[in-house]
This record gives sequence, C-alpha cells and structure tokens, in this order.
Amino acid sequence: MSEKRRWFNHCLNSAFDRWNIRDFEATEFAPERREPPPEHRALMIVPTALVLQDLRDAGCGVITINSGYRDPQYNESVGGAPNSQHILFTAADITTRNWTPDRVADWLDASEWSRLIGMGRYNSFTHIDTRHWKGNPDYGVGPARWDKRH
Repeated sequence: MSEKRRWFNHCLNSAFDRWNIRDFEATEFAPERREPPPEHRALMIVPTALVLQDLRDAGCGVITINSGYRDPQYNESVGGAPNSQHILFTAADITTRNWTPDRVADWLDASEWSRLIGMGRYNSFTHIDTRHWKGNPDYGVGPARWDKRH
C-alpha cells in the first residue's frame, strides 16, 4: 500500500470516527484498486457520508457504494459528466439491501437533508451528492435533481 493511500485511509477514517460515521470506511468511497483523491479533496465526502449514515440508521440496511471518487480519466472512461461531483469527491452512487432505489430517493426527498443534497434517480441505484452543502437553497440555488429511470 502506498504512503498516499495509507495517509488517505487514516485521514478519512479518523474523520468518520469524529463524526460518528460508523458504518463506512474510506476504501468504500475510494477503492484501493484506484488512486485516492488528491489531499485537498480527502475530506470532501464527509457530508455525503453523514447523509448515508442517517439513511442507514433509518433502516435501509447495508449500503453499497457502487461509485465514489473518480479521477477525471476514470470518470471519462465510464461516461461520467465532465463536471461530475464524483471528481470533486462529494458524490456516491448507492444501492441498499432493504430498500429499492425509489424508496431511498423518496426517503431522502422527505428528510432534513432534502434541500442540501443533489440526487439522481436511476433504475438500479441512487446518486447522492452534497454540492450544496455550503450553499443556501433559500438564495436561489436549489438542489440538483434528475431522473434517469426508463
């Protein structure tokens, strides 16, 4: 394991401990088979992980992170948007053990997080991002929403 990877895992797992994000680990958001995010983005996923921890606590069961951090080249190779929140390390595409993607999205829309998260509905997963974490939707910046279900 590289020094960069060790540092990243320690840094993010320590932040998760501080924020009581107990059901996730760094490698779920940035798998070891790819490069971790740059140091200046290492903690950008914490707000998204907070939302996911609340979702897990609500009873959705185990959450699988299908896609977390993507470096720009990998993002392009999988057809991701050029300005993808995955590149910024603020996004996760997820599935859950107990809930369908529609139920996950409905719960998120009804939750206290609704106005602070971007969300995409897909047939087999749900996209969640915290691009608006520092913004205020009351000032004309609404959360991103899209529906790619067929």
